[in-house]
Amino acid sequence: MEQDEFWQKMESFLRNYEEAYTPVHWFRSWGGLTRAREGRFVLLRLLFLVGLYMAAFYVPLHLWSKIPLTCVAVFLIADMFVLPTSYVFGGIAPLLPLRAMFFVFMHYISIMTAFGLLYVTLCRSSFAIDPDLFDLAYFSGTTMTALGLGDITPIRHAVLVRFLVVSEVLIGLYFWAVLVGIIISWAGKETDRRRRLPK
Repeated sequence: MEQDEFWQKMESFLRNYEEAYTPVHWFRSWGGLTRAREGRFVLLRLLFLVGLYMAAFYVPLHLWSKIPLTCVAVFLIADMFVLPTSYVFGGIAPLLPLRAMFFVFMHYISIMTAFGLLYVTLCRSSFAIDPDLFDLAYFSGTTMTALGLGDITPIRHAVLVRFLVVSEVLIGLYFWAVLVGIIISWAGKETDRRRRLPK
């Protein structure tokens, strides 16, 4: 019984976060910047992350700039983790599954970029090569997709970068599972709807 209460609280937390605390709601009151459309927010967030990634690479990083960039990247990764989780496990059924799949995919690309930002701010000197702008983006992409080609590798005893790599691989696999879950749910609903149609 206690386990049921725990998972009900988790589902309630996911719903409350989605309804009140996710950053997309902040943008709705910013002079209609996104006009209350989540798609515009998702695109703006991706562009924002790309801008932060490029700025972090080209601007000399000091402790005062590393901390806020790291906090922003971690917060956005956590935020992007919640939406697909609520779709699949929180009992929040997407009204338009194709739109939900697109958003999950955009979250996937954004998380890849956010991890690239973490590699720049926290681990830039922890690789066997001196990485350029595209090297770390490429490394994040191959890590997120679990390819792990091995042409860019962390140096030995680089504990933080190895932790980030494992975290990114796990999140990447989780997102593919979420996409498959949405597709299966969509297919099941379509099958039920067609069965109910009069012949």
